[in-house]
Amino acid sequence: MGEKKEGFIDALFDFSFSKFITPKIAGVWLIVAYLFESLIALGALLSSLNAGGTAFVSTLILVALILPVALIGTRITIEGMVSLVKIAEESVRIRELLENKARGESEEEEERG
Repeated sequence: MGEKKEGFIDALFDFSFSKFITPKIAGVWLIVAYLFESLIALGALLSSLNAGGTAFVSTLILVALILPVALIGTRITIEGMVSLVKIAEESVRIRELLENKARGESEEEEERG
């Protein structure tokens, strides 16, 4: 297709929301979220060191249970957003194809009639 790829900045300042940036930034967003969640877990572990051995072991168990769930939840959320954007993009393409087909059929009818 002969369409020119729009830049990230153009999409960022598209206030009509006809261009989507979610798929372009999803990978970076995921990495940042994973780092943030991991740093929170690490901070919880380090701060539990001062509270004693039992607190550290308890925190370690909680972090081992909660961190994977948080990472999976983040991944699912971002995948959901990207999927919605891809559905919207495909819907636009389908609409354009149907409009072009309808135009082509009406032009053929005019030529015959």
